Amino acid sequence: MPFDPLFDTAHTNEMNAVKNDNSSEPPKKKRITLVDRARLHLRDEILSGRLAPGQRIHLNETAEQLEMSMVPLREALGSLVSEGLVTAVRQRGFRVSEVDLDDMADIYRLRLILDPLAVELAVSQMTDQEFDAVTEAYQAIKGAKTKEISRADNRTFHFSVYTPCRSPWLLRIINMLWENSERYQTLSTSDKIVKKHHIDEHEKIYRAIVERDPKKAAEAMYQHVKATAEALVSAFDEKDPS
Repeated sequence: MPFDPLFDTAHTNEMNAVKNDNSSEPPKKKRITLVDRARLHLRDEILSGRLAPGQRIHLNETAEQLEMSMVPLREALGSLVSEGLVTAVRQRGFRVSEVDLDDMADIYRLRLILDPLAVELAVSQMTDQEFDAVTEAYQAIKGAKTKEISRADNRTFHFSVYTPCRSPWLLRIINMLWENSERYQTLSTSDKIVKKHHIDEHEKIYRAIVERDPKKAAEAMYQHVKATAEALVSAFDEKDPS
C-alpha cells in the first residue's frame, strides 16, 4: 500500500514497523483521538482553501459541527499554531494564518534543501516493498482527473518517496513545510500549475528511482520543487501586478 497522506498515523505505523521488524506481532495502529479528529478536520479545511487566510475560526460552531467539547478543539488548534497553519490572536481566538510571498519563499528555500536530501537517503536504502508503494502511488497520480484528487495523490506519491529515508525528524520537518506550501498551491493554483509541469517532473523522479540512482532522483526532486515555486510566484504576480 502507498504511504497514507495522513502523515501522523501512517508515520507512527511506519516507525513501529521498523522497530518491531523481528517481532511476530503486527504493529498496533494509533487510535484516532478527538484531538486528532479535530486537527485533521481543520487542517483539511485550511489546506483545501475552504478556510481562507485570515479567516476567524469560530470555536462554538466548529465544536458543534464535530460534536465535541472545546477542550480537544483548543488542543488541536494549539497543534496547528505550532505547525504555522493557525495564528492565536490574544483575546480574539484563532485565525487561519495569513499568506505572503516572503513566507512562501522561505518555505520553498528550505524544501529545496530538505526534499532532495530525503529522496537521496530514501533511494539508497529503499526496499522492494517500498519501491512497489512508490510505483502504485505514481500510477495513481498519472490517472488523477480532478484538482482535489491530484492534491491527495500528489501528497501520497511524494511521501511514499520520502518515507524510506528513515529519518523521523526530517520527515516531520518536511511534513510541516509541505502543508504550509500546499496552502499556497491551493490558493493560487489553476490546473496548469498542478498538472502542466508536474506530470513530466514526477516521471523523471520515478525513472530515477527505478534506476536506483539516489543523486539523479535528488536532482529531479530539486528541479520539481524549484519549478513549483517559480510557477507559484508567477501566479501570485498575475493576481497582484502591482
